[in-house]
Amino acid sequence: MPLYTFVNSDSGEKRDVFFKMNDTKVYNGMDGTEIDKWKRVYSCPQMSIDTRVNPFSAKDFVKKTQTVKTVGELWDRSSEMSHERSEKLGAPDPQKQKAEKAFYKPKKQ
Repeated sequence: MPLYTFVNSDSGEKRDVFFKMNDTKVYNGMDGTEIDKWKRVYSCPQMSIDTRVNPFSAKDFVKKTQTVKTVGELWDRSSEMSHERSEKLGAPDPQKQKAEKAFYKPKKQ
């Protein structure tokens, strides 16, 4: 069911409401008594064209992580790509194993 956003013209409060495709998209508050106070907010649909990322390509990883805002988001994307690599290979991710080996390598004194 599609989600529609409405804003209260008095308070500025926003609410998201689900409607069936054939329903009239009119919202009058939770109890239906706030007639003409809620106005529908029209927005552009969000769409992604380039959703295919090669998990083995460093260039694709850099391209897809240019817009991340936190280190956590970067780690999440890295984890997703690692999972994709291991699924495609049917074996543990070789890049992850290489990184873990380098991280846990004993330091020479």
